[in-house]
Amino acid sequence: MNPIRLHPGDICRTPFEPSGRVEVLSLESAYPLARFRAAAVVRFVEDHPRGYKRGELGCYFADELKPAEAQ
Repeated sequence: MNPIRLHPGDICRTPFEPSGRVEVLSLESAYPLARFRAAAVVRFVEDHPRGYKRGELGCYFADELKPAEAQ
């Protein structure tokens, strides 16, 4: 698991290439899908190469998100 702690407001990159940038809105339990993992509810901050539009919501496992470089 990723040791980096996420917080609401953090900007991260999605885990799969091509990746996009998302803002963490909240952290939730991923139970029953994954008993000991957290899910991050996110909002896309730019259009994603795979078709998600800026402002759309999504969800990723928190330990798979990568902190984005400040831009």
